Amino acid sequence: MKILPLIFFFALSAAAFSHAQETDTSLTSQDKEKKNEVVIYPNPATDLVTVKLPSHSHENYAVSVLNIIGLPQNVEQEHTDNREIRLRIKDLPTGYYLLSVQGPNEYRKMFKFLKK
Repeated sequence: MKILPLIFFFALSAAAFSHAQETDTSLTSQDKEKKNEVVIYPNPATDLVTVKLPSHSHENYAVSVLNIIGLPQNVEQEHTDNREIRLRIKDLPTGYYLLSVQGPNEYRKMFKFLKK
């Protein structure tokens, strides 16, 4: 049995390219929730952990680092103009830590991160 290569030709008219496509750029409620979430990065970290806050001022948030059994750790915090708080974790021993974020309207969230 002999296999012959098949060649397909397509004829495209100008009408095929003339239709514009509209894109809806409005934010869904899920997108708005993501925009208002607290995010920490990098994870794992070696020197610094950055806490990215929602559009509210960082002065309305309290951030603390706890060891894995819940004891507070002494870390230096640097507040930036970009709704971020940088935590200097360089001097902490390697291991897992908890990062507690408390904010307005009884907002409270815990994150786990690894210090390498």
